[in-house]
Amino acid sequence: MSGSKGLDWYNETEIDKMHMLAACSEGNIELVKEFIERGVNVEEFDDDGVTALQIAAARGHTKLTEFLLSQDADLEFCNVVGYTPLLHACREGHIEVVKLLIQRGAKLDVTTFTGASPLTLACAGGHFELVKYLLTFKDMVDINPKSTMISPSPLMAAALKNQPVIASCLVSRGARTDYVMPNYSLDIISCVVMCSTATMFSTLLDLGARIEGIRNYKNSNIDDLVNLCQKHDMWRVLVDHKRQHKRLTQKSLDIRQVILEGHVVELADLLRHPEKWTKLDGGETPLMYAVIFGQIECVKF
Repeated sequence: MSGSKGLDWYNETEIDKMHMLAACSEGNIELVKEFIERGVNVEEFDDDGVTALQIAAARGHTKLTEFLLSQDADLEFCNVVGYTPLLHACREGHIEVVKLLIQRGAKLDVTTFTGASPLTLACAGGHFELVKYLLTFKDMVDINPKSTMISPSPLMAAALKNQPVIASCLVSRGARTDYVMPNYSLDIISCVVMCSTATMFSTLLDLGARIEGIRNYKNSNIDDLVNLCQKHDMWRVLVDHKRQHKRLTQKSLDIRQVILEGHVVELADLLRHPEKWTKLDGGETPLMYAVIFGQIECVKF
């Protein structure tokens, strides 16, 4: 609390309230009970609109949360930036508290004042088990929100926080890799280039993110954006992705190029499917080229 009103404004009730909120932060149920018995309202809040239940949820104090709910604490009361107890718990990854709040009727379709949903906050925090739990509520959790105000979508939040496992899970459940933030005309792949890692960039490409016609505030294509952001590691990923894409879209591959570059896994696939590569002339064989190019792993294969 700010204490901007000066020392004289404090009274015993106000001091008890502050001490009760501090006890909530510590998870001290007995002390919280004592203050409530002394007349402190369970709905009291500090200068930021933070209640006892919000504090208990944010700190992961499950038993204290249960006690406060038994005292009819408001499930949906939010602080000055729109965080309800459920949103606090999702941000911090306290899955048992989240389960308890939902069982008691907490709304899952709530967002912060910036538009962050429970799922978005869990994704941003890297809380994989919580993300999987929230996704079980298919009808109440919007994986591709039509409007997020200034908040990213769940997949965008996971990508920005370099959470490839969560991103893969979201895409498997229907999250769109071409999602664009409505208010900013900014897509996921552009956000990752500007703010995340080469690993996350590679993961999104593997998950099917398109690099054609990307949307960003500079109206840059993918090559220009990667260069502009000086992401040299992403450039290598991009070049390799384009090369692989070109190969996959060709009607017939030159197996000699695959051997020259030492792509053993791709070579194995081609040898299992002879129809995918152009037959060599004059009795030449893939093994001959593996020896000529000095690709020992290909020779062994």
